Amino acid sequence: MSITGATLASGQTVKISLEANAANFTDGAGPTFAASDVSWNAATWTLATGALGTLKNTAFTQVAQSVVAPVGTIGTTNLVFTLGVHNFGAVAVQAGPQTLVATWQFQSF
Repeated sequence: MSITGATLASGQTVKISLEANAANFTDGAGPTFAASDVSWNAATWTLATGALGTLKNTAFTQVAQSVVAPVGTIGTTNLVFTLGVHNFGAVAVQAGPQTLVATWQFQSF
């Protein structure tokens, strides 16, 4: 992920956040995973600091915040998303894709 060409006022930073558009993944069959089952690492960024986080569908959660007045490309190549481990007991979980749409938010302040 990278941001190029951001023009900020003196002293401002860029905050990058993420919010799930629904409470649960959808797959059409069987139990689903919750948005809150997704987490990410505090990745190493160029011109920013990564933040460890867990996805929510009720609020944006910070992924990173840039340095003050960054000049150049803000980016990372090692942001890793993880789906939590579950014990569904005797309920079978269908193999295949599960879908969850999320919205990125970029704020300057």
